[in-house]
Amino acid sequence: MASELRVNTLKDASGNNSVATSTVAEGTAKHRCNFDTDSSTSVLGSFNNSSLTDNGTGDTSFTLTNNMNNTTYSALAQSGDKTSTDTGLVAMQIYDNLTPRTTSLYRVHQGYVTSINNFIALDRDYNDVANFGDLA
Repeated sequence: MASELRVNTLKDASGNNSVATSTVAEGTAKHRCNFDTDSSTSVLGSFNNSSLTDNGTGDTSFTLTNNMNNTTYSALAQSGDKTSTDTGLVAMQIYDNLTPRTTSLYRVHQGYVTSINNFIALDRDYNDVANFGDLA
């Protein structure tokens, strides 16, 4: 039989460091994915990630297992490379105008920037994405 625990506040074992359960629920990542697109396109670790699609050099889409409630969720990303010889600022862009984010999919571009109008797309070794918001 399933059980349910209803509380407003969580505290540590000594009764200190309280936090509202709404903070825990709202502040927890609803999707995350650590992935490699350099040597192969592969998921190294994930949560709520149904699949990823390699759309071309430095261009990856993520499909969520459980949809977000709306498209105003926050999405974060970072990219790195263990053998990089990049001469610019490493960059990862979430959400492009060609494929707007949906409640079940978003797209990232990874690479580096050499000037304000010069983004060089690259497949990278270490990539992380996460999003925060409400699940549907």
